[in-house]
Amino acid sequence: MRRRPGIGGLQTAAAARDQYRLLGENVAKLRTDLMKEQLATFRSQLEDFARKHKNDIRKNPTFRSQFHEMCAKVGVDPLASNKGFWAELLGIGDFYYEIGVQIVDICLATRAHNGGLINLQELCKLLRQRRKSDRELVSEDDCLRAISKLKVLGSGFEVISVGKKKLVRSVPTELNKDHNQILELAQAQGFVTVDEVERRLSWTSGRAIDALDTLLDDGLAMIDDGHRDGKRRYWFPCVSSITSSQFHEMCAKVGVDPLASNKGFWAELLGIGDFYYEIEVHFFQVLGSGFEVISVGKKKLVRSVPTELNKDHNQILELAQAQGFVTVDEVERQLSWTSGHAIDALDTLLDDGLAMIDDGHRDGKRRYWFPCVSSITSSVLADS
Repeated sequence: MRRRPGIGGLQTAAAARDQYRLLGENVAKLRTDLMKEQLATFRSQLEDFARKHKNDIRKNPTFRSQFHEMCAKVGVDPLASNKGFWAELLGIGDFYYEIGVQIVDICLATRAHNGGLINLQELCKLLRQRRKSDRELVSEDDCLRAISKLKVLGSGFEVISVGKKKLVRSVPTELNKDHNQILELAQAQGFVTVDEVERRLSWTSGRAIDALDTLLDDGLAMIDDGHRDGKRRYWFPCVSSITSSQFHEMCAKVGVDPLASNKGFWAELLGIGDFYYEIEVHFFQVLGSGFEVISVGKKKLVRSVPTELNKDHNQILELAQAQGFVTVDEVERQLSWTSGHAIDALDTLLDDGLAMIDDGHRDGKRRYWFPCVSSITSSVLADS
């Protein structure tokens, strides 16, 4: 009869297992240490590369994108902090935070038109127009990276794919599968009809209308009932190939002003009347003489009070542009006025709240400051 292994055999087998385990741990540790050493070497070389090509990384969007890809492969995120080593070395942390703020501004400004869903290409175009005076070029990859940092603001900012297009969402609206299918269908013409949704997606009438009404309530769609076939079109600016600026250019060519009235056909069709009544100063002229754009030298000022500025006042404001302020002596000398003439005009501007007095100078001369023409903005003034 064959004997079963005794205690000695079991102990020998357990010892062998322990040896194999220790050997495996040693091999894994050697591999880990080797990988850490290789990564440290690569990071060091990456830092040297970044120092050498700092200007190219900042100015060339393609080069910058490739650099980010290299960083991702070794677990380096140059945007993790705008105070970290990479931010101080390259300065790109502030670059992306600045882009992020500008993207938020653009999304808020266009929300009334597109409901908070904007085509990534149009967003980048508007961003480039805003930054045309800056040296650093901005690519779609830069926009995507900046938007990824905006997620800390909540669920409002996100990039979603609808068909072949990427859309930037700046409102917390959740789009389900039905909504995405409608937006993808609308890409061909910029709009859909209920019949088209039913036919192309094989939906019931109730399902199509329910999904379209939800998109309409969320401000993502606009209604167009002005067609001979009597079919209502649901337009989606976020996927339409016609941007808001191109639409206004087309209207101008045929003599149509969609903003002529916020109660007319175009305002009801597009809803843009209310949008421009909120942001365009010249439409407030219908309220009276309070709102008006006036030119003072090379600057345009927006007047929101019914004060009438005469020629004397305009001359003083134009003179004040150089430093942001004037003195009585300066007005007399520069404009060849009498003392009474100068003081009378300055006191009127002071009474109307357009000037501020500064008596705290050693020469004893009173300065009349004009915030409306000063290079010091109201926000800077408030901070100081």
